[in-house]
Amino acid sequence: MGAHPQPHPSGPWRVIAVATNVLVCAHREDSPFHEAGLESPSLVLLAATEGHWPTLRPLLQKCRIAGPAVHEAHIAALCLQHGVRELWSADRDFWRFPALRVVNPLPKTG
Repeated sequence: MGAHPQPHPSGPWRVIAVATNVLVCAHREDSPFHEAGLESPSLVLLAATEGHWPTLRPLLQKCRIAGPAVHEAHIAALCLQHGVRELWSADRDFWRFPALRVVNPLPKTG
């Protein structure tokens, strides 16, 4: 994931954002997901720029977001602002933002 993604040899660039909850699972040594892929040479942290509020405000208004859900809207706006259209997250609250494809990369444990 990044602001300067490398083109895939067989097609266009693919940029994916990964939500904090997935990264926490990867970081915690006691997590069953810890071993699977911790490092990526193309990792870039997304940050708000001058265009953040014009991206966030319509999400808040259109989706009628308030309270704790503002955090998810902030993350969705960061993704959209940086051209990210796919977010990997175990959080089901991102369904509110149809412009963002949400994928849960963690297999269900039983």
